[in-house]
Amino acid sequence: GATAVMDNPLVAVGAATRASNALYVLWRYILLSFIPWPLSADYSFDAIPVLPAFAWRNLLAAGLLAGLGFGLWRWSRRSRAVGFAGGFFVLTFLLVSNLPFPVGVMMAERFMYLPSVGFCLLAASALTSLLSPWAAKASAAAVLVAFTALGWLRDGDWRSDSAIFLRTMKTSPRAARALVNGGQVLLDLGRFEEARDANLEALRLARPAAGSPLAHLSASSSTLAGFSDQFPLPYSNLGIAYMRLGDLPRAEAALQDALRRDPDYIDAWVNLGIVFAMGRRLDGAISAFERGAALVPDPSQEPHLYKLYYNLALALRQKGEFTQA
Repeated sequence: GATAVMDNPLVAVGAATRASNALYVLWRYILLSFIPWPLSADYSFDAIPVLPAFAWRNLLAAGLLAGLGFGLWRWSRRSRAVGFAGGFFVLTFLLVSNLPFPVGVMMAERFMYLPSVGFCLLAASALTSLLSPWAAKASAAAVLVAFTALGWLRDGDWRSDSAIFLRTMKTSPRAARALVNGGQVLLDLGRFEEARDANLEALRLARPAAGSPLAHLSASSSTLAGFSDQFPLPYSNLGIAYMRLGDLPRAEAALQDALRRDPDYIDAWVNLGIVFAMGRRLDGAISAFERGAALVPDPSQEPHLYKLYYNLALALRQKGEFTQA
């Protein structure tokens, strides 16, 4: 299907703006190739703000790349190996660069796997050209040790889903989806205030700023609803956080927001029913639980939803309808 704006906001802008921002992203890739820290698992909207085509950030990146390209071209005239390495980098990167056409995401470190072969060949050529054989070998060994240490540190971030989601919140603090995923982990850990703040920030970031090349999306898609197939999730998580903090009115409002975006969101019906039950609004609780139960095609295939029927029975019992309970 079509690429979502959440994954790659460059699909929603013109060719000139896309190319200008893609050049800035290329500059970031090159910097990460020299110093791969910090790394991030999520560069989705709005981790890298999309700026107008002639924004200074993009023009500076284009100028630096032009200078780098000119130097590489001159160097390649004296070395076929450099020409091959540079050409390999450019050709393999173009396929994922968003320059000739938009791709699935705006930036992803995995996209550098193949181009990094060309980068490493260029680095090796630079070391052997500029340094004595002994110094080149020592420098290569130092780089190997340093990168191995960085790789070991990064492996720790991937020890579990919770660890990588929480780490990504720190390395991509402007990525709305990273904040939603991290907020889910914070809910599971019982850190409800932090979960609330993470989801509120995600919803704030998902509104394109005035003057942004994406501002035209605001008229019809002012929140995550326009950017993600999972748009009810931040509202649902926000409702749970408010509920755990005892703020029932805000919890109800957030869960109702989730259900307006997806009326078939079973978990939102379950939690809305719990909010009603906590507020002694038993008729509303029973109605919410029944709406959720009606959406489960085969209860035996949904063991995690047994709590729905349990809470429904409790609400019926509190209301005095023992037979139905």
